[in-house]
Amino acid sequence: MIAPPICADEVFRKGKVIGSLVDDLERLGYVERKPDPGDRRAKLICPTERGLFQMEAAVSIMRAIEERHAKALGRQEYAAFKTALHRVADLQREIQPDSRDARTRSGRLGDQ
Repeated sequence: MIAPPICADEVFRKGKVIGSLVDDLERLGYVERKPDPGDRRAKLICPTERGLFQMEAAVSIMRAIEERHAKALGRQEYAAFKTALHRVADLQREIQPDSRDARTRSGRLGDQ
């Protein structure tokens, strides 16, 4: 369990990072901010035509990469690999707050 002040601090820091990322994507022409019709204070982040094109290109590239690996390993072995990788990612998400603390203490993730 995370104490509310720590949680609020984490949300604030992540919000700054996300805001900066959205600023960069907007500057590059991939997204645009639009008023939220349901909340006058909020903005919606919407992909531009250029952003949608890049998203489609990324999906196509990932599909080709996955197809190449599935062909090399065999579909069943590749499916097992993806299942294991997803499980590892889920486990990492469960311990994520501790990972940040480890990086802060030692300067490198995992060194303790």
